[in-house]
Amino acid sequence: MTGGKCSDLVRAVLRSHESPDESFNDLKIFIDFDQAVPDEAQLQLFNLLEKLLENADEVLENLSNYKAGASAEIRLSIQNPNDEELQAKYFTVVKECVNRLHNYYALSQRIEQSVPLLLWELCSGPLPPAEQIDSCQALCKQLARLIDFSLQFDSIKMKTPSLQNDFSYYRRVVSRSAQPVDLDMISIETTNIMSLFIAKSTPMLCSITSSVIAFVQTHPDLPVSNTTDTLATVVHCAFET
Repeated sequence: MTGGKCSDLVRAVLRSHESPDESFNDLKIFIDFDQAVPDEAQLQLFNLLEKLLENADEVLENLSNYKAGASAEIRLSIQNPNDEELQAKYFTVVKECVNRLHNYYALSQRIEQSVPLLLWELCSGPLPPAEQIDSCQALCKQLARLIDFSLQFDSIKMKTPSLQNDFSYYRRVVSRSAQPVDLDMISIETTNIMSLFIAKSTPMLCSITSSVIAFVQTHPDLPVSNTTDTLATVVHCAFET
């Protein structure tokens, strides 16, 4: 399977809750998202994901409160191009906003690193996919929570155009500055990488998709259907709960 086809398949799986497939009508798997607890072998990964999800909740709240960001300060800065004191004052607000965006990006990188670990536990076991899911319900819960977070984040991000505007303004100012970047500023190199994340309409979903594709490509000996069936089942169970 090519990278492009695999990517399309994963995106379709992750969005499958929007148009339920009749093939799931006879699904006999039940995931107890409220009471599922990890066994001893799963505990370390479960706790790692729990910390990640706690950070995700903080990021979601932070993004929800982003609102207009530094829009007012950018407008006033443009209106007062020769007032260096005001320029510095307003740019401080812009930097604070970009630091928030960097936190969002950093979380996406942690997700990309963690999802393959989770998929290995869910998809590489000796049991058939349905039985493997049943034996790893606590980890399935964490996967469902990650997917739910990504959908919520991307939905809010699409409704927050100030995020992209603040970032673009920051990059323009930094790129034309004759002074070296301050220690408390995000470097040009990092912003170049961040720009790929921020430019996407669904950046967190893309992070999960990328990590799934990386997992499939890293483990060619595992049937792709193990991964896609597991994802489809977890998504279906989560959004039917």
